[in-house]
Amino acid sequence: MNISFQVNNRQLLWAAFLLLIPDTFFWYATLGSSWSNPAESFSFLSSDTYLAASAVVYLLLFFTLFVKGDRVWKPYFMVLATFMGIYRYLSTADTWNKEGTSGKTILNNLFVKFDDQLPLQLLSTIAMIIIIGLSINEFKKVSSITKSLWNRAFRASEFSAKTILGTLIYLVAILSLYVTEFLTLKSDAASRAQQYFDAGFQWTLAFGWIFGILMILINVIVLTVLAIFFFTTVHIWWKELVLLWQALKDFRVNKYITRLITGYIYTYFFIGTVIIMALATPIATFGIYGATYGTEIKPILAVFILVGMLIGIFVAMAILLAIRLLVEVSVALIHIAQNTSR
Repeated sequence: MNISFQVNNRQLLWAAFLLLIPDTFFWYATLGSSWSNPAESFSFLSSDTYLAASAVVYLLLFFTLFVKGDRVWKPYFMVLATFMGIYRYLSTADTWNKEGTSGKTILNNLFVKFDDQLPLQLLSTIAMIIIIGLSINEFKKVSSITKSLWNRAFRASEFSAKTILGTLIYLVAILSLYVTEFLTLKSDAASRAQQYFDAGFQWTLAFGWIFGILMILINVIVLTVLAIFFFTTVHIWWKELVLLWQALKDFRVNKYITRLITGYIYTYFFIGTVIIMALATPIATFGIYGATYGTEIKPILAVFILVGMLIGIFVAMAILLAIRLLVEVSVALIHIAQNTSR
């Protein structure tokens, strides 16, 4: 029963992931051949909060699906995907609200379709509904972990130095984020209020405050979730850092630390390669399509997506294989050196 439930959840998550792709990456068709310029693609991605947040949600779902089995970080990824998905809606609604767009148009553009295009946003809306539904149990897991962390840290007879330091760092980060965001919101609201000084009450100003406060709240929650993840996993990698530090203090160089740090280096290269290819593949696919057919959606787009996905997987595997071979060669040399020194 439980296995069947997990399989069904994974299938739904795959559906949400696939439904999210068109609204996340089709906009790169407007770049045309410029997609091949990394600076141009990155600028396009970072210039729009909706695209950036959509890419974050896409990556969070990608890694949740990429690694099978239970992992300590999966509940956090699903929770973060939910909040980032909501944040992109609020941010875009706030931008359009400031431009004077009507509420009906904002809702249509966000959740159904943009202007006369195909309803890509409707696919994204369905994906977000699935994500939120699948995240309910993940919220419970994170809540349970939070309570356990709280009891372990603050229900003890006395506070440890780690608890005090961690709490101070968290409070400083949260307060800095809140104060900075609120001052920016207040300054922006005051500037916009000057435009309607003689017009009386304006809903656009009221919604500006509502959207701004909600975005600040989500930013605080996201930072809190990241802090919980950090504090609940710090003991795992801290032990390994202690071992590394002890190895560095071996001034006679009796121990080789290359094999110790090679795993970290390989992990970082592996994750970095996967992230780059997970983003570059759909960006290149829709960019090439845009350079060939423009922004009009045609049936041949399905062929572009299939071919692009296959090429992306092949290139990623080739890069990862090359990295793996280089790592194994270096480890083999160190292993030979260790055996020789004996």
